[in-house]
Amino acid sequence: MPAGQKALRIAVSNAEAKKSVVAELVLQQLENYGPLGDASAASVDLLVTTGTEFSATMVDRSALLILDATEANKKSLLGAVGFHTGGDAWAYFVGKVGPGHFRVIELTKDDSVRVHKGCVTPVDKTQPLPAELLRSAGSKAVVYDRPDLAVEDMASTIFDHLADQSGDGVRKAADPVIPPAIKKWQISYTLVKKAEIKNFGKTQNPSMSITFDIIALLNNPESGPHYQYIYIHQKGVVHPGELMDYSTYYKGYGQFAIETSLSPQTHKDDLVYDASSPANVNDQRVVSSKIGFSVQYGNASFNYEEGISQDVFDWQIIEKTQTSNMAWTFAQRYPVDYLQMICAADNSDQYAFDYWDRVKAFPDLTRYTLQPQTQSVWRTTKVLNEPVTIGCGVWQLFRYFWYRFLWFECPGAHSLGIENMTVDLSKVAE
Repeated sequence: MPAGQKALRIAVSNAEAKKSVVAELVLQQLENYGPLGDASAASVDLLVTTGTEFSATMVDRSALLILDATEANKKSLLGAVGFHTGGDAWAYFVGKVGPGHFRVIELTKDDSVRVHKGCVTPVDKTQPLPAELLRSAGSKAVVYDRPDLAVEDMASTIFDHLADQSGDGVRKAADPVIPPAIKKWQISYTLVKKAEIKNFGKTQNPSMSITFDIIALLNNPESGPHYQYIYIHQKGVVHPGELMDYSTYYKGYGQFAIETSLSPQTHKDDLVYDASSPANVNDQRVVSSKIGFSVQYGNASFNYEEGISQDVFDWQIIEKTQTSNMAWTFAQRYPVDYLQMICAADNSDQYAFDYWDRVKAFPDLTRYTLQPQTQSVWRTTKVLNEPVTIGCGVWQLFRYFWYRFLWFECPGAHSLGIENMTVDLSKVAE
């Protein structure tokens, strides 16, 4: 637990309930932030249950974590939360931020999430392990189950939210202040994923954490058309993992591009494009952009505006939005333009190498963390009193460069695929 932070009060509905190995690892990680108690406690910060133990009465809790959650579990929360995603999940967290405002964090069921074996040797006592393991490490090596990176990220993201909620709850100054008279519903949804690249007898673990800040608002002037807005601010933290090779003549796998898209999966004729950002960007170190739209209510109006700023040094942004389907490519531009790469020896890739055919250094965003952001706004053609589904896709694309013949390998992509997010517009209907 971070220094200076208060321990969480965590209750488990049934400690004996059968859980998957990954769910058990999530629970173990949560113990780093506070002791596990039983659900009879009068006041707790987080209630933990399983998909089989889950009941609708648990929705009233301020923070709920469902381990081994089924799609049916998630759909049953639609009435209370106004949101759900598709598919099963290793862990599905729902927290209340305020009236009509929820935080959702998910570790989707993905076979790339596994248990790894770690080892503490007599000279390796700096590992973040339970005290009982460290005590025995003085005389012998100890083998233990090491949590998957995605599991650790899931637990820490939950803790960060709960720690923030336990404070004074003051909204960030940068967030637009929406007048109380405007009917609105807000969801902040984070999806945590991890993958593996295996080659040359080595393994690399790319990861991504994508947050979708979703706001639905009702536009209902005293006179004029009535409709709803859906605004999604997508914020990513994507990392290629520690590169399996980064030497003079061998470098990889760097992340050379991020493809991201948001598109209606239902009500395609009722959700129309209103605004998107950023536009095409080249040869800039930092790009700033903003989005804005006007919401009318009664005889008044409110201009919603939010700006973003992101580092794109040696990279580029290409907007590919068509009609109501929002899409962007974030890609390396220097020393070699990703958009000119093909999976073969080709002179278009010559700038990746120096005069002696040595692989040039990767830009920081290719080798380390990229934090892409996009903004999308749809407007309904009429007031909808039902759920709508928007599909989000994120693809992380990699390359490995090898000395001599201007050769590089294309192993494919780490992809979220299409993750469906359902937003209940009846929450902002008339």
